[in-house]
Amino acid sequence: MNAEITSCWHDEGAARELLGHRCWPDGIVCLRCGNEVAGLADGRWRCRSCRYTFGLFTGRWLARSGFSARKWLCLTDLFAREYPLRKISSRLNVAYNTAYKGVSIIRQALSAAPPCPLDPSFLAARPVETTRPPVFGIQISPGGYHCVPVPDLPVQSMWEMGLACSRCGNVVITSAFQQYTHLVFCATPALCRMCEHRLEDIPVYNWGSSPFWDFVCPRLARFHGITPERFPLYLKEMEWRWNTGIVQRFFDRALAALCRRVKGPR
Repeated sequence: MNAEITSCWHDEGAARELLGHRCWPDGIVCLRCGNEVAGLADGRWRCRSCRYTFGLFTGRWLARSGFSARKWLCLTDLFAREYPLRKISSRLNVAYNTAYKGVSIIRQALSAAPPCPLDPSFLAARPVETTRPPVFGIQISPGGYHCVPVPDLPVQSMWEMGLACSRCGNVVITSAFQQYTHLVFCATPALCRMCEHRLEDIPVYNWGSSPFWDFVCPRLARFHGITPERFPLYLKEMEWRWNTGIVQRFFDRALAALCRRVKGPR
């Protein structure tokens, strides 16, 4: 981690300044009308024209938690370095659930970021029908691996087509299908019963079959089971980690994603 970032860990003013430059690279203007603003004593700004008042993180992913600028930088760094959640909560001196919420926001922000953002319907991790989990296809481009939703493809049809399957925990990976190198989904007990398959009968992923899955599977195993609702967020995290390659670069991408304006439902 570069010296500029680490120096902000213990200095809230420096952390706010750094994130301010990331959020407002062209200077602070009104979020509503784009006109000039005046600074307020409490650290917020008020538009000179429409009188709209807003803070440093208003309208951005960073605003979805009460973390200070300093804690956001620390959290993003620890997440980039793949610290376990309990260690993150200990290092930040926050409750486990608070740390989990912060990490979830980072995953949402990454999943919403270009070049292959998820549809906003995936970001809220709302309940899905247990017999119809979302299916993703893995595509390879010059920019790396990309995980894209494959709509209207029931899981049972994959088994009927005879696609070879392996699994990482309850995450099932198929052989190539159409333009995809793999299809992948999160299996549930209800799905297995409906398809008359036992998860235990699906072979465990064979190490060395794919560089991408060699990278992803050990990381997914650390979570001790993933739900279909949250699987898209974990999958996009793995996509970003693989494609960026270097921890510092992943940290920069995660921080840039957090500083972007939020689109879609909360």
